[in-house]
Amino acid sequence: MSKSRGKLKKDGRELTALRSCVESTMGHTMATSNDFVELSERIQTKIHEYVSVNTLKRIWNFIDDGNVPSVTTLSLLARFLDFKNWEAFLVHLDHTATSQEFLGKGIRSNSLKKGDRLKITWEPNRQIVIMYTGDNSFVVEQSINSKLAVGDTFKSLYFFNSQPLFIDELIHDGFDKPMSYICGKKGGVKVELLEIS
Repeated sequence: MSKSRGKLKKDGRELTALRSCVESTMGHTMATSNDFVELSERIQTKIHEYVSVNTLKRIWNFIDDGNVPSVTTLSLLARFLDFKNWEAFLVHLDHTATSQEFLGKGIRSNSLKKGDRLKITWEPNRQIVIMYTGDNSFVVEQSINSKLAVGDTFKSLYFFNSQPLFIDELIHDGFDKPMSYICGKKGGVKVELLEIS
């Protein structure tokens, strides 16, 4: 267990996916203190275990003390998502990633060059154009019918067609802390690498 925890990165794929899955279950992003109070209460109601509001805020980087969450805490969140424990969640995540890689219908951030642009569309009639700025980071350059706004920045490790897009460390005007966000929860997104003109 300690080995798994040692490799964990706060902006890595595992925690990004965990945050996104929890937010999908909650039905909204974690943007306010009340959201974390609600999550703590829902965890206690569902699995009869207590996770403090501050611990949850640390997982979402609302409180950044540099510490990686414990496997015990991660297992509680995994159980909230109907997995047996954190290891079971990781197995599911690896299986999902492997399946998606096998399909080959997507783009990995580490395959992009700075300045590359992606057009992402999803239902109903939403579209963004984003530019890669390096280190798995992007800035929104165009936005049509999306809650994401021009100038927003975020991180994402991969973009797979017909799958939801999980983004993390979203900086959006009006929010005082970075947050996670999901595009295309129903039906996924379509991603296209734009040609340089």
